[in-house]
This record gives sequence, structure tokens and C-alpha cells, in this order.
Amino acid sequence: DREENAGGTTTIRGCQIENNTAGGEGGGLFLWGYSLDRFIIENTVITGNVMRRGGQYNLSKGGGLQVRDRGSLLLRNCTIAGNTVQQQGGGLWLDCRGPEGIIIENCTFSGNRAATSTGSGDAGGAAFINTPASVRIGITNCTFAGNFADRADGGIWIAGSANAQNLTFTNCLFAGNRAGSGSREQTINFPALGGGGNFVQSANANGAQSTIAGATYLPDLQVASALQVATVAGRPVPVHPLLPGSPLVDAGVAVAGLTTDQLGTPRPQDGNQD
Repeated sequence: DREENAGGTTTIRGCQIENNTAGGEGGGLFLWGYSLDRFIIENTVITGNVMRRGGQYNLSKGGGLQVRDRGSLLLRNCTIAGNTVQQQGGGLWLDCRGPEGIIIENCTFSGNRAATSTGSGDAGGAAFINTPASVRIGITNCTFAGNFADRADGGIWIAGSANAQNLTFTNCLFAGNRAGSGSREQTINFPALGGGGNFVQSANANGAQSTIAGATYLPDLQVASALQVATVAGRPVPVHPLLPGSPLVDAGVAVAGLTTDQLGTPRPQDGNQD
């Protein structure tokens, strides 16, 4: 069949993908598909993977995961943590172009790095998103904490301003993401859309990178600085829980179709999105 008419669904569920080392692209996972292919990754931890430079073009992209060339991606209830590249996309490097776009829900991105010992790493500590501007991206109920890039964009790098206007954050938090020697909180390199409930750890918008529409800026979100491992259905789930008294408690918005959080706790509770 012609590639534009071919497609299927690849599902990765309940896996622990950790401590792999590779050269080139996709330290933990490398997924490639046709236009109608769909990749689903759920209830999975991708951690401690290292992507060195290698391959025909001496690349180092996608420390935890790379999805490229066409396909759509659903990433749900996953932790992507402690992955490292020497070039782009410490946690993820995405070039998905399928009709369903990219959906990331209930995920934690923590301590991913696009960095080298000499400071020659590039961008996208948590994620490097190289999709066309027409691809819709939704990032919901996600935590971005402690990610880093040598040159720029310790949080998320996206390919352009038009691309960012097709990306919507909802109920996301950004805390402790940095680039180079700078002190500004790293979010995303172009202004993006907001669906409500987004928080950035910064005294004000001027102390952070590009804006997320409607986001709240606070000097201390009171989020645990280190990952804490919970057990859900017998599997480890590393997360950054909110500390008692955090201003984020009861501060989210309800999201249609999302009835639990990353730990499987029902949401919303007591009439709001805890």
C-alpha cells in the first residue's frame, strides 16, 4: 500500500525503559511511522537513558524518546526523567505529522538534560518539538521540573511562533527549569496557548521565558524538588508531589475525558480539579 494510506497502532504500556546508551537518535525508544500510524505510550517510566553523538550525521537527539517522520502520538501517565542528550531533546524529540497530532497527558518531565561537559549542548531540556505548524499539540496535567539545556530552552523548544499557537497547555506547572547560566524559568521559546490552570515558578512573567496565555506566575509553587516514587498497581511511578499548603492545590481546571491523575487518583475531587 502507498505510505499515505498505510497505518496501524503501536502500543507500549506498563514498561520501564531505563539506563540505555545509544548514539544518534532515541536513547530509550526510537519510533518511526507513516502518516496514519498511531503511537500510544501509557503507564511507562523512561529514565536514565543516554544519547551520545553517533550515526551517519553524528547526531544526539531524543534522550528518552524520539518519534519522527509522520505518525501521531498519545503519551499518557508517563514519567520521563534523568535522560541526557548532547544535542537536542533531553526527554523527547518529536517530529510527529499525523492527523491526530500530539497529546501528552498526566506526565512528569524531570531532570532531563540537553548538555555536555563542555557546555556545547543545544536546546530542549525536556522536549524538542519539530512538528509542522499545522500539527495540533495538547499538553495537559503535566509537570516540568529541573530540566536543563546548555544553549537555550531548558523546558520546551518548538519550531516557530505559528507552531506554538497550535499548542495548548492545561493544568501544567513549570519549576526549576534552566538554560545555560541564566536564572529565568524556562517554559517554551514562543508564546503558547493556555487552557487554564497553568503555573510558572517565577515572581512575574518577566522572570520567565515566553508566556503561556493566562498562566499564573508565583515565586514558589511549593512542589517537591526531588522525585518521589509512588506505587500504582504494583508499578513505580516517580512524581513531584505538591507540598502541604501549595497554592496549586484546588487550582486546576476540569478537563473533559480526564478522570484520574498520573497516580490513578480520581479527578476532580470535592468539586474541583485538585
